[in-house]
Amino acid sequence: MATVQSTVVEKPNVSDHPDALGARRWVIVGLLSIGAIIAFCSRTNISAALAYKPFVEHFQLSNIDRGLLNSAFFWSYMLLQIPTGWLVDRYGVKIPYAISFVVWCLASAATGLTRSVGELATVRVITGAGEAIVTPASRHRYRRVPLY
Repeated sequence: MATVQSTVVEKPNVSDHPDALGARRWVIVGLLSIGAIIAFCSRTNISAALAYKPFVEHFQLSNIDRGLLNSAFFWSYMLLQIPTGWLVDRYGVKIPYAISFVVWCLASAATGLTRSVGELATVRVITGAGEAIVTPASRHRYRRVPLY
């Protein structure tokens, strides 16, 4: 009597396919790039506003106030680059980046609610704190994702 051998054919995992992995990597690079572009626009938008005469008149800004507002963002941005890099190394990119993205988006939205130079400076400092993660997170992810 002949015996029939059955073989189980496993269905290949789509995420293990080289093309799927390559596509996923490019999606990640694309998302990080979009985040960097949004951060750049957010980082530089105050410069355009400070050159706009109605904005300057509305807040009654002196040249010192304009300099303060231009630099307020970079105080927290600069001070938090290394700590956010540590957070990304410790906890990965997803959660810290998502939290920071929410912080900087809310702070950017709150900019429209400000009524004084102090409030505007505070919102810019918070925005800088939120955006401080962009460069460390992007570099962390690019370093670990081969693009070939």
